[in-house]
Amino acid sequence: MYNKIDKVVTWLREQVYNAGAEGLVVGISGGVDSAVVAFLIKKAFPNNSLGVILPIKSCSKDIEDGILSTKACNIEYLKIDLEEEHNSIME
Repeated sequence: MYNKIDKVVTWLREQVYNAGAEGLVVGISGGVDSAVVAFLIKKAFPNNSLGVILPIKSCSKDIEDGILSTKACNIEYLKIDLEEEHNSIME
């Protein structure tokens, strides 16, 4: 299992370096997939990882789970509520 994780982490680093970037940002939904990706980006870029939570009509449990994921992976996060923006576009 660790060999597969190391391969993914190496691939992430290569992609970021080839793009001329210095770290990664991941959208955090509160689900398992984004929690796994948060873990992987933290492993790849321990000092340059950011989780972004962008709730639109999200239940509070999903937001709480997203915050818990970022804290468990020890990555910084931003929570930006996009509900107003979403509603204005949908009008």
